[in-house]
Amino acid sequence: MNTINPKRPKNLIVFFENKGRLEMAILKRRWHKWMLYQFKTYEENNPEIRGIERKKTAVLWLLTRDKYQMHQVSYPKGVGEDLLKVIHYDLEEIFPTGEETFFILGEAFEAEDRFILPVFYQTKLQYQTLIKGFEGFLQISAVPLAFFYPYLIQKSTCVILFPLNGNSYEASIYIDGVLRDVFIVERENIAYFKSYLEILNIKEIFFLGNSTNDLLKEFKIKKINLKEKVLENFLPYLINKTEIYGWPQGVRLKMDKFILAYVSIVIIIIFYLLYPVFLHLEKKHLNQKLTILSQEVKQLQRKWEPIEKVEKEIETLKSLYNKLDALKEKVISPLEVLKILTEITPNDTWISYFKLKEKELIIRGESASVVSYMEMLTQVSAFEEVKLVSPVRKNPRSHQERFHIRIKLK
Repeated sequence: MNTINPKRPKNLIVFFENKGRLEMAILKRRWHKWMLYQFKTYEENNPEIRGIERKKTAVLWLLTRDKYQMHQVSYPKGVGEDLLKVIHYDLEEIFPTGEETFFILGEAFEAEDRFILPVFYQTKLQYQTLIKGFEGFLQISAVPLAFFYPYLIQKSTCVILFPLNGNSYEASIYIDGVLRDVFIVERENIAYFKSYLEILNIKEIFFLGNSTNDLLKEFKIKKINLKEKVLENFLPYLINKTEIYGWPQGVRLKMDKFILAYVSIVIIIIFYLLYPVFLHLEKKHLNQKLTILSQEVKQLQRKWEPIEKVEKEIETLKSLYNKLDALKEKVISPLEVLKILTEITPNDTWISYFKLKEKELIIRGESASVVSYMEMLTQVSAFEEVKLVSPVRKNPRSHQERFHIRIKLK
């Protein structure tokens, strides 16, 4: 029965042998993707495999029809959903030789009133011959190359021919996307091949390669050019599959979607379970940091206190300096005022009293003409306002006019 090894390999080695040449591709898995690591071609079946761990590596052989057997078994439609159970109890009739056999089942299809089931297989002896010298690997699986031809040709109903040698071809029959039959076409059975296609009413025939011989000249064939290394044509398709069925066990390349979803759910649950623990540890860590920072702040405060004291003293001095500047602006120097008065006061005028308080100046004295003197005072730019405080009187002795004047300074 078709089974899959539950263990996903870390590495995958894919082999393909045809016309005496062995192609080998080594792929390595990076989480959910496969990357090509190495590609080599050998002229004989003796490859060198280095740099990988065999216990974590799966080997996959892609086989052409000359390296395995295939036949069809049929059952009544009444078997229905129990088809696989019936096959399990019917293996002796499927493989009547009695030899131990490794096999996989194709996809069943209906033909008139019966189910037809393709069976692909190798005897144990054939399988052991194939894997000789490949000991120590996680698994070694074999699978017909015909399973992967549809990747190259997007046709659901057709025949695909692959050259085995100059005189024979592998013919794979696909109807509605199902691989129904695989056999070898040679000169001896070319008539059977032609009638078989007529019965199945298959019109499209594809040939994987560049040239054919006269064996196929009577058929209308569409050629599909392949890369020189045949295996390179199929690797992009292989590495994107979730699993590949083969015998004795298939290879799991990626997690099943349901398993992946289950793992994702488990991871989320674990996250929610561990998140409170993480928060507790983070809080503890932050508290420790806070304690350390508090201690550092206290140390800095002790170092900063003298500097802060000096800064306060500087601020006090600045404040005093600003007050002094303000006072300087408010207070006018008496010497400057006296100098102004000395310059404008005429010889017939003298000042007997002088008082300066902030921006107000009081002067008393005598002049030959107070009116003329006041006119001189009002013309001084530093004086804002000039007024008599009391009426002008004449001194009977000196015959001078007495004045009492108030001056507002700017």
